[in-house]
Amino acid sequence: MPLYTVPAGNVVVLRDLELFLSSAGLFNLQLVGSGASAIVWYISGASANSWHQWQGRTVAHAGDTIQAFCDGSGSLLLVSGYLLTI
Repeated sequence: MPLYTVPAGNVVVLRDLELFLSSAGLFNLQLVGSGASAIVWYISGASANSWHQWQGRTVAHAGDTIQAFCDGSGSLLLVSGYLLTI
């Protein structure tokens, strides 16, 4: 599911991702763009009622799409970072 597309003339820097799953499942967050995709965060076999966090620096360029997928129900995803004008 697409969450956000980086606007022209900008880059996004992802800094912190937090995920809560109320049911067991698989989760991934990926960047899609420039003819390729990259998995930023992948969790397999997460247990029900679990909380997960990723911190770092990942750059998404203009036109890139940030997408997420979860096969369980009742998930909450918080994404933080910043948008830079170039």
